[in-house]
Amino acid sequence: MATDGSRQEPHRNVLISRKLRGFPPRPTPHSPTMDYPGNATLTREMQERILSTFKQTLTAASAGNRQEAKLGCDFILRLDSLFGPARQLLERMEVGQGPVETADLEAAIGMAAGESPAATPEVP
Repeated sequence: MATDGSRQEPHRNVLISRKLRGFPPRPTPHSPTMDYPGNATLTREMQERILSTFKQTLTAASAGNRQEAKLGCDFILRLDSLFGPARQLLERMEVGQGPVETADLEAAIGMAAGESPAATPEVP
């Protein structure tokens, strides 16, 4: 507290407290640790939900289920209109039929090699 009787700003105390307790700094939208290919200002939980949904969408597209994949992309783009991989997948599905090549989109969202859409189990 200041000696003149005024109180310090509460958010300053919280920031100092986080630092003293050893918490890492919260990532900012411009943080180099953020690899999210969409709106970086969304909460981490929302980004994770979108990525999870996109992985399921890639599974559907690579299996040739284009209608389900289109619905997934539409849902994702309603949540995050800046999510480029969903827009790219929608463009690919406009032409042709059957399975869609998704390897580069998997790489864009950082899917590991053992985490390919074809190997992802479907949730009942």
